[in-house]
Amino acid sequence: MQGEKVMRKLLLVIALLTLVAGCNSLQISQSITFGDDDGRFLKVEYGQDIKKHKSTYIAPTGKEMTFESELGVVMTFPDGSTYTAWQCMNAVLPGTMYMTDDKRWKLLVNGISCMLFEYDRRVNDYALVYQGTMVRTKRVGGDK
Repeated sequence: MQGEKVMRKLLLVIALLTLVAGCNSLQISQSITFGDDDGRFLKVEYGQDIKKHKSTYIAPTGKEMTFESELGVVMTFPDGSTYTAWQCMNAVLPGTMYMTDDKRWKLLVNGISCMLFEYDRRVNDYALVYQGTMVRTKRVGGDK
């Protein structure tokens, strides 16, 4: 009886550790808040993961290329929902592109501005859903 309780607790601890290990482990270094003309705010926290994240890019020629990066962002949308996106290859627009694993969201940051795109299955392309300008920036953990 006592052995069963210990075993259950051990299995629970293993399950929790497995769950935590699967979560992203971004070390946040900077937070930027962007604002749009409608007064909505998008918070973007920039960070680096301990492991490389792979994404795939398909060039206009059809060639598939793999891109690896430890850099990611946690985006907090105006409605409070959050998504994690990873730096990915970008050959279309100037700036740094981040994309969620499910490829639903793309964030393009170019200096003090950003554009957020959502994948629209009806047209099989991304639609611009947010465009903002930096209103606040904060370094986390001091300068490195």
